[in-house]
Amino acid sequence: MMAWKKNKPSSLLSMEWGYAQLHFEWVKKNGGKPRCMARGSVALPENPFQEPPEVIARAIRQALDQAQVTEKHCIVSLPVGWLFSCRTELPELEQEDLQSFLDTQAEREFPLPLDGLQIAQAPFQDHLEESHRFMMALPTQRFDLLNEVMERAGLKPLSWSVAQAGPSFLQSLGVQDALCLLSTPMGYDLLAVSGGALVMGRSLSESNQPQQLAREIKISLGELSVEMQRSISTCLIPLQASQEGVAQEALVQLQERMGMSHRILSGEPSLAYCLACDFLVGPANPIEFLPPQVSALEAWNRKFDSGRHKWVGGGLAVAILLISLIFFWQGQTLEALENQWAVMEEPVEELETLQERIRLYRSWYDQSIPTLQLIEHLTEAFPEEGEVWVKELDIRENGQVSCSGFATSNRAWLDMLEKLRGSSQVKDLTVDQVRDDRQTQFSFRYRWEASQP
Repeated sequence: MMAWKKNKPSSLLSMEWGYAQLHFEWVKKNGGKPRCMARGSVALPENPFQEPPEVIARAIRQALDQAQVTEKHCIVSLPVGWLFSCRTELPELEQEDLQSFLDTQAEREFPLPLDGLQIAQAPFQDHLEESHRFMMALPTQRFDLLNEVMERAGLKPLSWSVAQAGPSFLQSLGVQDALCLLSTPMGYDLLAVSGGALVMGRSLSESNQPQQLAREIKISLGELSVEMQRSISTCLIPLQASQEGVAQEALVQLQERMGMSHRILSGEPSLAYCLACDFLVGPANPIEFLPPQVSALEAWNRKFDSGRHKWVGGGLAVAILLISLIFFWQGQTLEALENQWAVMEEPVEELETLQERIRLYRSWYDQSIPTLQLIEHLTEAFPEEGEVWVKELDIRENGQVSCSGFATSNRAWLDMLEKLRGSSQVKDLTVDQVRDDRQTQFSFRYRWEASQP
């Protein structure tokens, strides 16, 4: 869906963003045919997405000032090598279900989630009159960066598109079905046109050898449907690209292996001018990445303009009413419970005070005498002959025990330690110190857990 204003401007700045440079033309609608007022180009860094936006914006602004361009409104064409693309055949679905189907296809075909992409769609029909949809996607992060560049350059984009998908460029090819091989600084861009519509666009930047280029073209052609492959028998190539040895040999190999002829384009059209013609005169370019500006009222009306959505709206109103009743009942219930609490608050506080006193004095009435049980258990672990004796015993809260003493021999001390380790009531036994002079001096600690009655 195009995001154009209802009143189109009479002039605008059309920009073709390429891989190595940005070409621009200031185009004004003079009567029925647009006329170019000024043109120029800007050298771009190898990877503009790794450069600060203000650097690229400054270069664009300087080139526009040098060309004496005062126009603020602009439209931009993006290179196909920056975009993901796919095609899908459309099943017979209702309009509200069709978008869900397209979203599912986009999630399956594109390497990024939908909320990270700006997606444009173009409908077309094959030679069997089956409906298809061609989708192109640009990562949102890159889209936002490009918008920031335009804003810093003092420009206001009215459209982000792909000039090769517009009717002006496609009509300049002179054929309805063909491949188009365009030369780029990094290699080639391959386009496929079927029935006068763009159905494929990809960058062949890695194809720098004739055999490799011919193989990539053959693989790309094989991704189209059988009907489209049968209809495409010609490869169009601009004059400059046709003079390159790699492209010449690749096209010769395609002709020998697949019978695909090639034809040199008589005059390679300016993509910036084609883009301007589509915008100012029409027909409109079907690929548009700029989201349409829709008011809140229009969005609400579109959402509930069908009978099905009216039922949904009625159900939503009933749900809101039920939720309101539930909250009212909840408020009444809370008020009744608060009244009950006011009656019983004083007795509850008295009970809590009594519970605290019980917890304070409960240990005074404990018949098990846990400290004596702990000492008895530790004593039973010592040998009866008096070979091991205690120097210091420290019993703290939660059954934490620290013990230090002496032993006549290391064997006697180890036997006593082994008895403690084998007891189920001794936990986390740790030896802190063992020193063997004339007598074995030791220190250990553990946690005591009294056995349950």
